[in-house]
Amino acid sequence: MVPPILAEVIRGDTVESVHRGHVSVINGLGLEIASIGDPSIVTFFRSSAKPFQALPFILSGAADELGFTDDEIAMACASHSGEKMHTSIVANMLERLKLSEKDLRCGVHMPFYEKEAERMLKVGETPTQLHNNCSGKHAAMLALAKQMGADISNYESPFNPVQKAILRSVSNFSGIPIGDIKCAVDGCAAPNFAISVSAMAQSFANLVNPARFDEDIQNACKRIVDAMIKYPKLIGGT
Repeated sequence: MVPPILAEVIRGDTVESVHRGHVSVINGLGLEIASIGDPSIVTFFRSSAKPFQALPFILSGAADELGFTDDEIAMACASHSGEKMHTSIVANMLERLKLSEKDLRCGVHMPFYEKEAERMLKVGETPTQLHNNCSGKHAAMLALAKQMGADISNYESPFNPVQKAILRSVSNFSGIPIGDIKCAVDGCAAPNFAISVSAMAQSFANLVNPARFDEDIQNACKRIVDAMIKYPKLIGGT
């Protein structure tokens, strides 16, 4: 089916562009209460998967053992804009791991925050992997790798125990069996997951109301949700 129009961008009195898509609305009981288009369509979770990618980092005990704070947990879930407040926190996370920016595997790009990108260009400052919008997620993956005794040199590989733990997390929260989740390389080099729009919605319903899980998972969910609510500028940016 042709996806329905969800939004139009209007310039003057002329429609300049249209945005089509599919929507699934899940309530706290896990029941779909509204939808648009075809919520069964499968697409990639992309950065919306980050809270579920961060859960194993907390459940493994790495966050507690290394003393990661709420703002650092927020950074593990962030698609940040590469400002100083973001890069300094990720650098601190890596320092606590006795690692450096060179140990990340997310790649380099200019900050998404235009003012910071312009400042760096003016002074000739070269971006690093800390500026990557996924650097916090990757720092948490490195912490999980060290906690598990996994190889930190290829923590982003789908065959690494880190990524296998993350895949189990996505499966647990979405309700989709591991064998039915299609994986491919995300823009930051880590695996990402193709599931239905309705399964994505179900994942978030389970994150904010994790009553069906055991107490450890419930507590981990609360830490992630609280951190993301407490530090919205770390999750995104100014």
